Amino acid sequence: MATTSQPRPATTAPARNQKARPVTGWILLGLAPILGLIGAAVIFLLAAFFITSSILLRLLAVVSCFGISGWLAHRATRKIWPLSRYRFALGVGGGTTLVLALVAAFTVFSPLVPSSEYLPQAALPAKASYWNLSTGSRIAYLKLAAEGMPKDEPVIFLHGGPGAYAVAHPASVDYFGRLTRLGYEVYFYDQVGGGLSSRLEDVRQYSVERHVADLDAIISQQIKADKVILIGQSWGGTLAASYMAEHPQRVAKAVFSSPAPINYMEWPDYGNISDRLPTEVNREINQAFASPRLLFLIGMANINPRTARDFASDAELDTFFAQVISKMQPGMVCDPAHLPKGENINGFGFWASTMTQQQSPGNGKVNPREALATNPTPALVMTGECNYLKWAPTYQYRATLPNSTLLYFEKAGHVIYYDQPELYFEALSSFLQDHPLPLAPYQNSQPPEGVK
Repeated sequence: MATTSQPRPATTAPARNQKARPVTGWILLGLAPILGLIGAAVIFLLAAFFITSSILLRLLAVVSCFGISGWLAHRATRKIWPLSRYRFALGVGGGTTLVLALVAAFTVFSPLVPSSEYLPQAALPAKASYWNLSTGSRIAYLKLAAEGMPKDEPVIFLHGGPGAYAVAHPASVDYFGRLTRLGYEVYFYDQVGGGLSSRLEDVRQYSVERHVADLDAIISQQIKADKVILIGQSWGGTLAASYMAEHPQRVAKAVFSSPAPINYMEWPDYGNISDRLPTEVNREINQAFASPRLLFLIGMANINPRTARDFASDAELDTFFAQVISKMQPGMVCDPAHLPKGENINGFGFWASTMTQQQSPGNGKVNPREALATNPTPALVMTGECNYLKWAPTYQYRATLPNSTLLYFEKAGHVIYYDQPELYFEALSSFLQDHPLPLAPYQNSQPPEGVK
């Protein structure tokens, strides 16, 4: 006997969609705060290309976060339940915005240094003044007159860093000022972005090329000397080398004292001062440089430098940088007891230091080594046993400059004249006056035993 099967009730598409709606709604509701935060960050960064005001950018981020998360929550609740969805959406938007504000307040908007601790600008020393250069830089300088008849070539001291200072640094002024007794006029100046000199509105303009242009304007337009003697300490050696590469006829003699690399781009690892510091100090320094606010500002500087400067003042950043540099000072010498007594670090320019090294020759720019290889200028290269900079980039000066002499100082650090003041000055003065050097030139391309 045949049986007839009963037809199954069909499951309609609307019914399936009805079951799927709550699941989709819950997923969307979970994503609403996350997408709100991400959306606010994206809109903030895109707007930063055009808006320099930190207040407007913060307001835009808040509005974007609230709007995106609230709108998505509203859409989600329509799929879950129809009642009170507007109030719920407002709650999600408000809660997400509150989370954004709290996270930002304790990270990127938390000052590196309280305003009450900002260092006041150092006082301009007596007899110091300013040059207004054709490059647009306002440069603090100090001239020490020669005793007796001045020699034809004045001496210009190029401080380290980048971003350090010389004019209000008594240890450097007093030490190299001794050259006036030998008949040399001696000039000290703070490179743009450091010390008492002006800061640039566009931090991306801090570059080797800018510092070379400033130095040339100083020599040709302010000092008006046919030739000069350059003494470059650390990064000052890089600056001296770059200047010689572009203006070989302007330099009578050059002294490279613990010089930084001729071209930073060739030496991603040219030495780290942390190798000469205690573990606890290194931990403090690393924590300081890992600050979310600092990383945010550096990233922002590459998007819109004016926006970065609106977020953090030079006073905040330079004070922060001075505090970090103070922790590094013992690594500059073999014996910390040789550091200048009572020295207060004040004047380091954060942006000048950070951006100049990023803008070092490379990436298609002319490498100064190519020009220096045929430069006959007499050059003295000096380094010490405890110099934290590696031997290879230092020796490159000796290998590149055809008329150069390398001296190696035992028991001396990065700032050789702190550890070995008399021997260093004897070497310096002997070189300038063409007298026999107090140390035998170091001839081996390989470093002394124990030196990296």
